[in-house]
Amino acid sequence: LATFIGRIVIGHLPDRLGAFTTGIVAFALGLVGMTLIGVAPNWPLGLIGGAVCGFSWSLLFPALGLMAVDRTPRPQRNAAIAIYTAGFDAGTLVAGFTLGYVAHAAGYGAVYAFGAAFAVLTDQQGARFDLTKFKYLATVGAPPGLWLVGPDTPYKSVKEAVSAKTKWRWAASG
Repeated sequence: LATFIGRIVIGHLPDRLGAFTTGIVAFALGLVGMTLIGVAPNWPLGLIGGAVCGFSWSLLFPALGLMAVDRTPRPQRNAAIAIYTAGFDAGTLVAGFTLGYVAHAAGYGAVYAFGAAFAVLTDQQGARFDLTKFKYLATVGAPPGLWLVGPDTPYKSVKEAVSAKTKWRWAASG
């Protein structure tokens, strides 16, 4: 609920303040929210921490996505957002198992304390991808759909791509 309300009320901040500034603010809010949940002695304080995390997420995901897309050449922006989203999806998968173990071993409060500590400890720029070196081809929607292709891709259909003896990297976003 806080994420939904946040997108409506403060969703314009990445455009007004810039993606980087908004990302820093959102990251700090998320850290505060996770810390509140982790140390909450009662459910109202935990609820406030959850709301702060929700507001944080309403800014963090789009701000980071905007940073990824803005640093990518225009022809590769579709692939950039697909890779960005897939990275978040993979992170969610790994975090689910890891934090499930933490919750089982130390309780639910430890999950948020662990998340806050991990966020502080991993303050790195992360991986850099040169999307101009990827070969990609994708469809969006049902046929006839929309094709997203790289600038030097010789294939005009999925059938041509599948029958080619080229190694492909496929990206998807949901």
